[in-house]
Amino acid sequence: MKVEISTYQAADLLLRDDNASWSRPAAFAIVEYFEELQEDYAVDFDTVAIRCEFSEYKSIQEAANQYADSLHIDPMEWLQDRTTVILTDSDAVVIQDF
Repeated sequence: MKVEISTYQAADLLLRDDNASWSRPAAFAIVEYFEELQEDYAVDFDTVAIRCEFSEYKSIQEAANQYADSLHIDPMEWLQDRTTVILTDSDAVVIQDF
């Protein structure tokens, strides 16, 4: 069975996930990312898969530091060359783990 949900309902599902700790801006950014994907592909919204595949960081630098000790290039460029980067309305960033 397929059920369509609104942006707010999807973000609320992410925020209510007790095993994740998404900020409100990150939850909405993730949902908007999947809404954009849905324009070209069928997307199943799975909060557990999202929690396991994506991580939120306070900044792009913090995310880059998680994967590399030091970078001599722009951390945004470095991450975008390697994974999906989802920007939020705050300084936080969500990346697909790699």
